[in-house]
Amino acid sequence: MRELTLTLSREKKPVTLRIADAIRSAIQAGQLKKRERLPSTRALARTLQVNRHTVMSALSELVCEGWITSRMRHAYQVNERLPSGFFEASPLKGAMPVRGEHRWRLVRSAG
Repeated sequence: MRELTLTLSREKKPVTLRIADAIRSAIQAGQLKKRERLPSTRALARTLQVNRHTVMSALSELVCEGWITSRMRHAYQVNERLPSGFFEASPLKGAMPVRGEHRWRLVRSAG
């Protein structure tokens, strides 16, 4: 069995985000390979000494970002297509400039 070493930062941010950062860093460093299964949420929670729901929240964040995938009652695994350039801005070719303003009218629903 392979060993996964996660290092949580000491930044002043929620532990959920620090766990997500550590797993994301492990993927970027090649410690976790594409399509590789992550340890179970229970095992991660026990190792990190946090609640299992904290780990699940961190993993949900990574699913939303596209780093890992999840199927009901299956292990989380590293996504085959990583979002390497997802967070980097790139110039749009042939994009037309926006003219005017877009205004929103917010209405509270009755209920």
